[in-house]
Amino acid sequence: MKAEYFKEETLIRQIQMQSLKIGFIVFSLLTMITDVNVQADGVCRNRKDLKQSQRSIPDVLISFGRGENPQYAIVVEKNTQKLFLYTYDGISYRQLYCMSCSTGEVPGAKMCSGDKKTPEGVYFFTKKFKKRDLTPIYGTRAFPIDYPNLMDRLAGKGGNSIWLHGTNKLLKARDSNGCVVLENTDIEELEKYITLNRTPIIIVDKLTFTLDASARNNAKEAINNFLLDWNEAFQKGTCQDYLSFYDPAYGDQILWWPDWQDLKNELETSEIFFTISPRRISIFKHGSIHVVFFDEILKFSDKTLFIGSKKLFLRFENNYFRIVGEKYQIVSKNQKNLKKTNPRIEAYRKLIKMIEGNRKIGRMIGAWDCLLVRYREDCYMLEEIKGGKQGGKIFYYQ
Repeated sequence: MKAEYFKEETLIRQIQMQSLKIGFIVFSLLTMITDVNVQADGVCRNRKDLKQSQRSIPDVLISFGRGENPQYAIVVEKNTQKLFLYTYDGISYRQLYCMSCSTGEVPGAKMCSGDKKTPEGVYFFTKKFKKRDLTPIYGTRAFPIDYPNLMDRLAGKGGNSIWLHGTNKLLKARDSNGCVVLENTDIEELEKYITLNRTPIIIVDKLTFTLDASARNNAKEAINNFLLDWNEAFQKGTCQDYLSFYDPAYGDQILWWPDWQDLKNELETSEIFFTISPRRISIFKHGSIHVVFFDEILKFSDKTLFIGSKKLFLRFENNYFRIVGEKYQIVSKNQKNLKKTNPRIEAYRKLIKMIEGNRKIGRMIGAWDCLLVRYREDCYMLEEIKGGKQGGKIFYYQ
């Protein structure tokens, strides 16, 4: 589709987003001053107490993705040495648990290996180890996280092997080499709420809170609309349209666009129409960066293909969001050559092969049907030639 049509198609959406952007600016200002707002209780509430007010929801949580199962997020506040578990039902947030934890001996965000600091940011769990896999120092459970993530590497941060784990020792505040440590009973209870490569752990020095739920919803809607326009630019726009959603420094990363343009031309010629849509969108915030996590689904007719679970790192500047980084958390097991191309392109190619294969099978079945009809006609004629007539009628024997 032509770039001019794409721009006209999105003009109305851009106008509608202006009010959302104004609301989001207010949200950002509120976030900046929330340090003087309500702070965490300092003492954990009883774990059975589920009557949490909106005042206890930290600003790092914007929106959870809705799916068949409940979604959870783990939040660690280094200042109070507390770990919180939150859930979201699509309407409201709830704090399920508050646990004492231990973080790095040295204050501050992790910068390099051996500095005994705990990293700060939005991370995801990548593996799970049980007691039989661990030495006593890690207790009965351990969950490695994906530190350093893309934003850490861009900032020049290093180190590795940051885990959420238990301990066989007495839990003491600020007593780890950089990991987040819980008592064994607590991490065993927390285990059932952790889904690898989906459940986030958000680590901050000090939590801030907002009382403005509408501002949170405005941020969610603005980012959801950004995703729709970004996705539309990929499917229907030009390379320039697509790059307009990225920070200028990111432009040299779109090296796969010529392959995608060739594939789009092929799709238009073959009259094969697909759509890509983000599903189960979750939005988290750390500092000036919003982390948007979602599943990418490729759909054709009644067929769907999972591309992968993706993270976008967004920064809000000059009244606009811009992508400053992106990475797939996981991709479909059938994807190959990901270092040479984009997972979406690979998914398109795979679905095209599936469709072409189905078409070949359809043509083969059609050919066999024609042969079968011809065979029956030949049998009928053969019986007629043999004189298989009785009572003036011709009988067809199969």
